[in-house]
Amino acid sequence: MSRGLAWPAAAVAALGAAPLVMTAAPAIAAPACGAATATVTRTSGPVLYLEPGSSPALDSAYAMYRVTNTSGADYADVWVTIGSFAGPSIGRASSESGQAHIGRLAAGASANAAFYLTAGTEVTTPEAHTVRVYGTRPDLAPDAVCTASFSLTAQADISASANKVTSVTASSSPQLGGRLTVTVVGNTGTIGAAGLFTATPASYASWPANAYRLTGSTITMSGGNTGTHTDTLYLPGLNSSATDYTATFTFAVAGTTASATAVSPMTHISSGTQVKHTTTNNFATLPPIPAVVNHTSLTVSGSPTSLPPVGGTATFTTTVTNAGGAAVTLDDVTATLPAGTTYVPGSATFGGAPTADPAISGGAAVFLAGLDVPAGASRQLTFQVAVPGTPGQYTASVVGHVASATIDATTGTGDSQPATGKITVAGVGTPPTVTAVAPDEGPAAGGTTVTVTGTHLTDTTTVRVGSADATDVTVVDDTTITARTPPGSGAQDLTVTTLTGTSAPVTFTYRAAPAPADLTSTGVGTGAQTATVPLPADGGVTLLDADGDPTAGPVTVPGQGTYTLADDTVTFTPVLGYAGTATPVGFRVTDRFGQTGDATFTPTVTAPPGPSAAPLSSSGVGTATQTVTPAVPTGGTLALVGSGAVPDKGTFAVDAGTLTFTPRIGFTGTAAAQYRVTDAYGHDAAASYTATVTPPPPPTAPPHQTSGIGTSPQAVQFTVPDGATATLLDANGNAATAVTVPAKGTYTLQTPERALARPGRAEHALARMRPRDTEAATVATITFTPVLGYTGVAPPVQYRITDAYGQSAVATYTPTVTLPAAPPAAPQTSTGDNTTPQHVTVTVPPGGNVTLLDASGNPATTVTIAGQGAYTLDPATGGITFTPEARFRGTPSPVTYRVTDAYGQSATATYTPAVAATDGGDPGGGDPVALPVTGPDTPTLIGLGLSMVLLGAALARRRWAPLPARSRHTGVDVGNRWSGAGRREVYGAAPAAATTLTFLVRRTDDGSCAAEVTWENATMW
Repeated sequence: MSRGLAWPAAAVAALGAAPLVMTAAPAIAAPACGAATATVTRTSGPVLYLEPGSSPALDSAYAMYRVTNTSGADYADVWVTIGSFAGPSIGRASSESGQAHIGRLAAGASANAAFYLTAGTEVTTPEAHTVRVYGTRPDLAPDAVCTASFSLTAQADISASANKVTSVTASSSPQLGGRLTVTVVGNTGTIGAAGLFTATPASYASWPANAYRLTGSTITMSGGNTGTHTDTLYLPGLNSSATDYTATFTFAVAGTTASATAVSPMTHISSGTQVKHTTTNNFATLPPIPAVVNHTSLTVSGSPTSLPPVGGTATFTTTVTNAGGAAVTLDDVTATLPAGTTYVPGSATFGGAPTADPAISGGAAVFLAGLDVPAGASRQLTFQVAVPGTPGQYTASVVGHVASATIDATTGTGDSQPATGKITVAGVGTPPTVTAVAPDEGPAAGGTTVTVTGTHLTDTTTVRVGSADATDVTVVDDTTITARTPPGSGAQDLTVTTLTGTSAPVTFTYRAAPAPADLTSTGVGTGAQTATVPLPADGGVTLLDADGDPTAGPVTVPGQGTYTLADDTVTFTPVLGYAGTATPVGFRVTDRFGQTGDATFTPTVTAPPGPSAAPLSSSGVGTATQTVTPAVPTGGTLALVGSGAVPDKGTFAVDAGTLTFTPRIGFTGTAAAQYRVTDAYGHDAAASYTATVTPPPPPTAPPHQTSGIGTSPQAVQFTVPDGATATLLDANGNAATAVTVPAKGTYTLQTPERALARPGRAEHALARMRPRDTEAATVATITFTPVLGYTGVAPPVQYRITDAYGQSAVATYTPTVTLPAAPPAAPQTSTGDNTTPQHVTVTVPPGGNVTLLDASGNPATTVTIAGQGAYTLDPATGGITFTPEARFRGTPSPVTYRVTDAYGQSATATYTPAVAATDGGDPGGGDPVALPVTGPDTPTLIGLGLSMVLLGAALARRRWAPLPARSRHTGVDVGNRWSGAGRREVYGAAPAAATTLTFLVRRTDDGSCAAEVTWENATMW
């Protein structure tokens, strides 16, 4: 149906009649709806809500009106329209026809008419529109029964997350002409003080209102607003409680949809000073409504099929078949009457009961109201026409409508195939004859264009094949006609009917579509299996892919195999390892008429015999890896039975299709393991693998020699094979890690393993190299440490290497010790005064000694030089001490000392001390006592109460250097008495006996004198 108020022109044109257009009301306007006609009450809200900028656009809603018959009489077929929208914002949605078919409405009864409206923008000024009620289809009515005016405003609102839909359920797949219920479950969230609730089953601008015509609603609420509200979408005055609701909306399925329809149910509630709508966050997850399907079709027949030349009355029967699972209601059935015929009033029946006469316009008879067909059933509409006495064929063409959707001879809604039925008025003359039909066979589906030859064919009205009429009958001339065969089966009579009679039959044979049998085969393993497809003459075959579509192939079933097609042979090649009944491949056989039949080819694959496994053996030397290669089937596997480790012998392993045995070092003999081969089909066999290990050549131990100096350790290194042991042999041939040769030295054996061993372990004694399965050879070291003083060729030590197989080799190690360098002896010196012994230390060589040599060159520990002092030696430390005599000054005669090492090598040198006199000094460590010199020969002495003796006046005439710092004194302890010296004075406590304090006066270069004060058994008094 069009979106305006015009009946679909295409549908009417298909009937051969002019379009039926709904015209404007006549000059005398229809009355306002009221008590004498019908009342119209709006049951939806006065505001249409929209959310600007939303995507998909939320700008539409249903406006619903309750129409009540107040006329006091039944209305046979009520239609309602909406239009005359006054404003620029609000109008019908693009998919809304503006026309609702209510049907029969008894006196006092009510029904709903709902229309899907859209608001372009927000508008606060009410915009008017008009609802009109008609007693028949508007394009057939002289005027509306009554009109009612309403107005709407448009208001923007926003989403409220608490106002949400939790589920949407459609009752079934919608069927054209049937009914659909959509159940919405949701919660409003808290309703604001204004108490507003308004609902619509759809809100998207894309909602297909031309396919779904809202006819009713039930809203059931629970909570603070508990109650059930029927056929009303607007509920003001609710309290503020959040409310759970279940809304059920009923639709008449009035059109088709190409695909599933997204749902967009919406409620608008008051929230504070605003109105907020249902959140659309989960709309994409709500299940859509499936696409509309059509299961209704029409057929028409005429009776009698032939009338005499004078004409008569004929009956046309239209059978409406509903093959679907839901009852359907047609809005109309429209029959285009044969030209020249007239409808017989009162002759119409539907379902065996009388029905209203049709509205007749331009040769079209439109039957309205009551056109209900139960699910899986059919109903017949019959009517009669008066046929004139004019020879010829009279054909009635019939279609039905559900809103704008056309119901015809097929269930397709866009193919324009009206159902037709015909009768013939016979003429006067010679009947036709048929001599041949070509081709004389065709597909069972019909559609074969045949050429019929004969005589008197000019007035042909019907070509019948079996019980069905051919179509597209064309009279070429009096001897030739063409026609298209109807569907049929087997050999059928073909006759030609003209106005003067019916011919004798000829045979036309329907060839059934190919019905190939399913094919099977069996095979072993990967062997190809084939099946030959029987083909009809001039036929062919193609494979079908997994979706059932034709393909040139190959068709591969993962994990099973591949199907190929060559001519009429299908081949299945299994993949290695697959056994069982394969997933069948479909194939399609096509005959020369294009008819097809499908079947399958199912191969069964049995596994080949299982593999065999033979005992295997190998041999090798020592730790060399041994390898054998078992026979493994293609695609199979090789594995050990068990872990493969054989304690104390070695390890069996699988490596890239081979078996290996790696012996443990030290093992000889045989080791065995079980192996298993498994084919691609899971069949297996086991056998043994025995490896024989022979020992390797025994180890070698070459003799070694080294040379070293003195006590420096000498060492030799040698290789110890993996897993072998190394040991020294003592004089008795016993294993040892150290061997000592008295007075010569000691041999020790060192290996990395021994270095890590804990003392007391057995391997510590034998320096054992532990056997390991895989380990590189290591290095052992024999060290000879000579005793001090020994030189020469040491007695050799024997060492032995024993491999992991118990094989040994013995060799010797002979070190040679040479003399070290002779010990050094360097001249020694020291300096001190005549009151303090002087000391030097001479290094004593290890194992050697130091001695003084007297004047005769004999060793001594003390050498005394008369008038000078005495030298003494500490032999243990090498310390030489010189003690000067008290009055000695100068350099004494040096002493000679001799250093001898452990090897008897010696060297001599001298020790020369130097002795200087002492002088006094102030306690504070100031300058030496300075005495003025009044003459070149006589120094002036200042004494403070001292008994002094000036010694050696001649000394004063010598030029002496300034006294060294060592001559400064702060005190001397003599006989447990204290004495000291100070600047220009000497003081202290004197004993009863007087002693002499001597001043040695030395003349300095600058003309001054310095006094060196010396105490000689002196005390102070």
